[in-house]
Amino acid sequence: MSRFDKTIKVVTEPPMRNPDAKPWKFVPLTSEERRNFSRYPFRAEILIKPLSSLTAIQARTVNLGRMGCFVETEHPLVLGSIVKISICTMTSTFEAEARVIHEGDGRGVALEFTSVDSKTNGNAS
Repeated sequence: MSRFDKTIKVVTEPPMRNPDAKPWKFVPLTSEERRNFSRYPFRAEILIKPLSSLTAIQARTVNLGRMGCFVETEHPLVLGSIVKISICTMTSTFEAEARVIHEGDGRGVALEFTSVDSKTNGNAS
């Protein structure tokens, strides 16, 4: 169970797909690439809870880096909004606050970590 408020509603079904959404394109590493830190493929369950909502979104990470991650989700998140996240693997849980810094045409969002929970550890609770 997550350390988030137990009164939240977890959303597991995606909303209606936008027929006008453009397919996701991967950006090659070029001079246009703006990341300062490498990202590595990393698949794990993630729970995203916008601070302004009582709803949480269950999704999967695509990649992870020192300062953020990309998450596959069809649930829209407001660009610039702050969310609480919990990334769970079989052996550990990582909790942090993050900012939505990119929306991937209805396919996912890029999150930048703004603060990490000091209780995060390498052991599952």
